[in-house]
Amino acid sequence: MEEIISILKKGQVSFPKLLLNNYKKLELTEKELVLLIYLMNEEEIYNPKKIEQELNFNLKEIMDIITNLSSKDIISFKVRKVNNIRTEYVDFDSLYKKLAFILMNKEEKKYDSNLFDIFEKEFSRPLSPTEYELLVAWQNDLNYSKELIVLALKESVYNAVFSFRYIDKILHEWHKKGIKNEKDLNDSKKVISNKTKEEKLIDYDWLNEN
Repeated sequence: MEEIISILKKGQVSFPKLLLNNYKKLELTEKELVLLIYLMNEEEIYNPKKIEQELNFNLKEIMDIITNLSSKDIISFKVRKVNNIRTEYVDFDSLYKKLAFILMNKEEKKYDSNLFDIFEKEFSRPLSPTEYELLVAWQNDLNYSKELIVLALKESVYNAVFSFRYIDKILHEWHKKGIKNEKDLNDSKKVISNKTKEEKLIDYDWLNEN
């Protein structure tokens, strides 16, 4: 616990609250949690020497913890090229998945896990724990149907806005208008379209028509 408090006091760390609250369910030790938080804060860059200096862990201890995290399927390592330089970085995809499942299992209702896959495919990236939490909240707390959530996602993609905040606003506006499914949405669009046509007819200058 001392290591966690030390990291927090430095004010260097930004990490999902979900991880801190559930690290024991992931079977992580406190030192594993500390190192994991550090790696997430370092934008995935893996530098054992720097870790040794900043966390005051010895190199063998760091390597043992890394091995444990890998064997627990919490992290993995990948290589990418930047300016023709190969850099090893830490990938947290497995961690995000595990946290999402923990969050889902906390809820009484069952959720359509396909929604997570649909969003990740459209966003072309793994979702963050916060995004997973919001997806669950849409289904549980706000009772939005899968159909409506996917429609809002399509609307967002159509407008080239890949943002959960934007999708949340769409869902909020549709909820206020009583839109619950695709039929409701199409009916609403027809009403708006007809209203626009009527306004154009009213504004048309019939007397000066050529």
